[in-house]
Amino acid sequence: MRLNSVLMGYLFGILAVGMVGRSVLRSGGRRGLRSSRSRGGGVLVLAGLGLFIVGSAGVFVGRIIQAAVCRQREFLADASAVQFSRQSEGLAGALSKIAGGASLLTAGRAEEVSHMLIAPGRHFLAGLFATHPPIEARLKALGHLRAGSMVGPETAPAMAGTGDPRTAGFAPVTPQGVTEAVGRPGAPQMAFASGLRAQVPAAIWEAAHHRAGAVPLLMALLLDRASRIRERQLAMLDARYGRLVVRQTLDLAEQTSPLSHTIRLSLLDLAFPYLREMNPPRREFLLETVERMTEVDGDVDAFEAAVAGALRSRVLDLEPEAAPRPPPEERAAGAAAIVLAALAIEGHSDRDAARRAFDEGLAALGPLMPAPAGELPASRPRGSEIRAALQQLDALRPAAKRELVLALATAAASDGRYSERELEILRAVCSILHCPLPPLALGTGRDQT
Repeated sequence: MRLNSVLMGYLFGILAVGMVGRSVLRSGGRRGLRSSRSRGGGVLVLAGLGLFIVGSAGVFVGRIIQAAVCRQREFLADASAVQFSRQSEGLAGALSKIAGGASLLTAGRAEEVSHMLIAPGRHFLAGLFATHPPIEARLKALGHLRAGSMVGPETAPAMAGTGDPRTAGFAPVTPQGVTEAVGRPGAPQMAFASGLRAQVPAAIWEAAHHRAGAVPLLMALLLDRASRIRERQLAMLDARYGRLVVRQTLDLAEQTSPLSHTIRLSLLDLAFPYLREMNPPRREFLLETVERMTEVDGDVDAFEAAVAGALRSRVLDLEPEAAPRPPPEERAAGAAAIVLAALAIEGHSDRDAARRAFDEGLAALGPLMPAPAGELPASRPRGSEIRAALQQLDALRPAAKRELVLALATAAASDGRYSERELEILRAVCSILHCPLPPLALGTGRDQT
């Protein structure tokens, strides 16, 4: 917007020269008609003519420069969109829709604001003065020029049949596949997102998209299945939020209980933006409530710790800060071991299987994060330990985070498959690490050769 405003200012400045010349030309012409002997009228006419020619030429050249700059910035905007979204199908679909429905401005001064539009507003000397590159050129740069290769709102693949939304269209994942999927949603994930609303009750969907419903929804997803623990959670929730929130939480919990873990975690992703709208004291109060909800039974599991950590990183810590310094290798390795141990114990009921998963995860840490020497702890790490470890690991450099995600995925797949709970924990942990992991399929955790 700043560049757009500067361009408009420059163009108006050059245009003003021509406008002054035109005014002087008119004034001098009228004066010359009144007195043919007056030399002043002739001088004014020549001066006005010169200003008018200079201004008109400047406006002509300025519009060419304006259009050229804007065309290049459109390509840059497309590249930035792909960089941040990690996929080009959505943008290609939007461009194809714009190409099919773009209209033209009929106002006389449309060229002056054409560089601020999302599509060409005029066809005046389209090649030279166009403020937007041809849609075909932008699609070619995105790799979606061929017919049928674009994916937009009308062409996005739908959920196949009425099958399980957890696995519809998803390929079974491997540890390497989990690592490669970070930040790279593909067509199956786009299909999952487009069909998510049809899989969720209307009340749940409505709650996930409003600030008033996001808090009860979050609490409903954290309610324990054991009635004794749930009663204590509801009593604590009643004391902190009141009877109305308790009733809403119970209603939402009844409707969310049949949903898969994949959908439940996706609902949290939908609710987080609305929780961010609360003022800082309310966000702090919410985080404290969530931590108390998870600690009611005295045993915070890996998923509960990850949800609390994700809430802190994505809802509470919103103020921009300088990037934290990566922890020393020894501390980073120790923190990685804590998270690996929590995941191994959570995903394997057998002690030997958990120890094997822990050892395989340590071996997969790679050279960027030397594996710590140690044994699987006798019990699962406490929730506070897991949260502190994840906070340290979030400061790692991207290459080290990649090794960490690969190690976690390897530990989870040590028994040859991923459970729904393991994928849920992996996605929650990746959210804290700012390595967004899209929904993945259940299935084998071994590479297929």
